[in-house]
Amino acid sequence: MVSAQVSLYVCVYSVIWNGLVGSLASPYVN
Repeated sequence: MVSAQVSLYVCVYSVIWNGLVGSLASPYVN
């Protein structure tokens, strides 16, 4: 089940990336 592992990794990576970008960009967006 390689596809399941890849999809899980992409999901976790996207959550971490969104949290990092959101925390860094929030002072500039608001």
